[in-house]
Amino acid sequence: MSELVELIGWVEDLGGYKGVHTFAVPKLGDYLMLQSQNLDIPLLVEFDPLAGTVSASGQSQGKWHPRISASAPRLATGELLEIELRFSTDGAEIWIAGSLRLHYPTPVSPSSVRKVFGTSSFTYAGVKDVDAPAVASHRRIVTSLDSFPRVQRQARYVFDVGMGDGIDVDFYLKKGFHVIAVEPNPTAIAEAARRYSANLADGTLTLLNMAVSTERNRYPFYVNTAVPGWSSVKHEIAARGHGIVELEVPVAPLSDMLQASGGAYYVKCSTEGFDNIALSSLNASRERPKYLSALSVDESMFNTLKDLGYQRIKLVSIRSIPLLRCPKPAREGNLVDFKFGSSSSGPFGEESPGAWMTGAAAQRAVATYLERKAADQNTEAMMIHASREG
Repeated sequence: MSELVELIGWVEDLGGYKGVHTFAVPKLGDYLMLQSQNLDIPLLVEFDPLAGTVSASGQSQGKWHPRISASAPRLATGELLEIELRFSTDGAEIWIAGSLRLHYPTPVSPSSVRKVFGTSSFTYAGVKDVDAPAVASHRRIVTSLDSFPRVQRQARYVFDVGMGDGIDVDFYLKKGFHVIAVEPNPTAIAEAARRYSANLADGTLTLLNMAVSTERNRYPFYVNTAVPGWSSVKHEIAARGHGIVELEVPVAPLSDMLQASGGAYYVKCSTEGFDNIALSSLNASRERPKYLSALSVDESMFNTLKDLGYQRIKLVSIRSIPLLRCPKPAREGNLVDFKFGSSSSGPFGEESPGAWMTGAAAQRAVATYLERKAADQNTEAMMIHASREG
């Protein structure tokens, strides 16, 4: 263990517009520790240059809060890195070499910090004003369903499961829906927190730094450092010939997430290999959304939707989504002229393109698509939309 030294003396104020600024060539076991007057630890930042990760955790009243790790591949280069901790009244951001890595919802206010310690690798440290403080999330960045914030019961909610780059979040918010975005990649969560700070503040957005699974637990999560959108809890799906970083993330069934939030109007699933597992958990739940969509189309997905009571389906070409526009007048939420990108899921519910299919016609459409896909690897990918209403 590296020697621990006090980097900054008595700190008068480490509140909203202050931050810790330091440089280091991180070694295994290096860390920064902030300490409050009552000996709580609002933030502990640990570095693992071998794994290429940075982790954050905190302690209040003797209890350690969830540890969050993010990929930081530049840690492995052995170069001198600039490291910044930026604070708001309810969170901290970790920036490495000018890149935002993660947002940690600190258990106590950073303004209570009185001392900052670090291992001997840190060559300089100081408290400084920052132009862009951390986002004040008002506790709407969630790492455990036990800390889920109070929801607005009169609002209509969209669950974005597998938020990715956040383009669908932008669309759902503009349509006038409240959004609960589920994303295990902490770097994506941090970027969304900065991009949608106003929505976190007014309660129209909640970010769940979690993954869906069949149980409440912690699972490995593999971040593709070249194509973050391929990141997955499945190693083979995440890698695809690129470098990956292994993190550990909290997981819970989608049914538990819906119960904690009070339900949803629409759920979009884009979980890189876990769509069917995510949706099948709804068998145990009374909270079933009116509409669902998934990027996985196979026979088991079709049967899962049917078992859940979703009798109407549509198949939509993923390649066609950037060409789509919302109908006028609006059939879901506000009328918006939204340009869908290549990573978008497109319109949903009654605004999804095409006619609803039921019964034998729906089954034939899925079977025909799967037959063509099996015979021709170049068959364009489809997503499936489903509705509970006949």
